[in-house]
Amino acid sequence: MGDKSIGFHVKRYHHDLYITSITDEERIKPGYKIKAIDNVPITILVESKRRFLASDIPERENWQYILARAQFCTLEDRNGIRFNLELKKYIPKKSLSEYILTTIDEETLFLKMNDFMDGAQLKNLIINNQPLFALCKNLIIDVRVNSGGMDSVYQHLLNYIFPPDSVNRDDPVYHLITDRNYKNRMKLFKELQHKYGEDKSIRQFIINMDLYKDKGFCEFKFEMDQDANIIAGSKSPINVIILIDNLCGSSGDQFALTASQSPKVTLIGRPTSGRIDYSNLAIEYFEEINYRLLYPTSKSSRIDLNEGIDNSGVQPDIYIPWTPDHIEVDVDLRGALQYIKRLSKV
Repeated sequence: MGDKSIGFHVKRYHHDLYITSITDEERIKPGYKIKAIDNVPITILVESKRRFLASDIPERENWQYILARAQFCTLEDRNGIRFNLELKKYIPKKSLSEYILTTIDEETLFLKMNDFMDGAQLKNLIINNQPLFALCKNLIIDVRVNSGGMDSVYQHLLNYIFPPDSVNRDDPVYHLITDRNYKNRMKLFKELQHKYGEDKSIRQFIINMDLYKDKGFCEFKFEMDQDANIIAGSKSPINVIILIDNLCGSSGDQFALTASQSPKVTLIGRPTSGRIDYSNLAIEYFEEINYRLLYPTSKSSRIDLNEGIDNSGVQPDIYIPWTPDHIEVDVDLRGALQYIKRLSKV
């Protein structure tokens, strides 16, 4: 509703923006550099438009707002040839949940997840591949591009991430259920149920909204809380490496934060987005101006302890700075495999 895409994604490295991936714009390719936007050099825009970039760290800057309002940009292709590109707007494609499990070698599995929306799909993947999970020595999980969803979706996966008889110590979350928040959250839940079917966690959420409506900030109580906090765990895999980046947010943030409690886990890459101190988004639609406002309806107890992670994200154990080499080679995966090789020699 009013949302349009420029058809590609970028990251800044030094003085240029690099095209990192293409969604719709077929006139350019990954690796091309943007030298200027509407004839203004990138270095000038960094200073004049700083508040729109949402970060002082180049690899975490968000250029979508600026590009979406520009007329054209000046690019340089891989041969050093410069040209102007009139920017188009595209209707974003609907994203489908993709959970892909592949074998890297006889000891290592690679699991890639682009969101946490489809619990049935992920649960079936885990059940159908239980022998692989149970026998593998190393599990690499890629959530570098993960738009989030529902924390309940990844609960089954925690049994392979944590050792036997573990406890999940996630921070309490306080929800504010006003009449407006109730209406907007219910609309979202109905859309999720229509798309993904009945879900126990959604039913429990609705029960809590009914129970705590108009009672201020309250901590929800779920029937599955006791079971969810106790993780059966497993001895295999021995090593779990999770690849993260700033496009991992919401439930992706929470997944990385929860998994980091496990002694099996090593986070590799760059800090996650940092979008869970204030969460459980609702949407208010303004039809007359073709606009929608997304706003949070809950806050984490981390905030009152001055331990919030919004904007800074979940920090990696092994930081790998982003460079244009990432466009050609999976630098993070290479780093994960090198780390596993070092572990095998210990």
